[in-house]
Amino acid sequence: MRIKIFLLITSLILLFVIIMVVFNDADSIYKHRVDGTKFSLYYLRSMIICYNKEEGIYPKSLAEMQNYFNEKKTNSFRNNNSEYISSKDGCDKEFDSLDGNGGWYYDNNTGLVKVNITKPVNYYLQSKSWFCSSDDEIPSEW
Repeated sequence: MRIKIFLLITSLILLFVIIMVVFNDADSIYKHRVDGTKFSLYYLRSMIICYNKEEGIYPKSLAEMQNYFNEKKTNSFRNNNSEYISSKDGCDKEFDSLDGNGGWYYDNNTGLVKVNITKPVNYYLQSKSWFCSSDDEIPSEW
């Protein structure tokens, strides 16, 4: 009888560990997509500030800014500045209106760049994360 109880408890502990590993791995992918998007957003914002300080104006587009820094070669411009919430492969499209189609919203009059996502993160990633605090955040408000 004691052996059966011991085996039952051991099996339940093992099952719990397996479930935690599976959920943690899924959350890790979810969190990486959110964190990658946030990093790209902050990086783009800092590069717009650098461009504005050097040129006195805001770039006409994010692509123009990328070309500018790539030509100068004094500032290494990170070529992969994608948003990973609307697409797991990343979306670096640029829009002049905040329409929720993914990618980036960029206003060249003010230098404002936002994630072009107008619904909560969990709407796009189609799941609730156990350990990611960004579930109910709207990326265009970051």
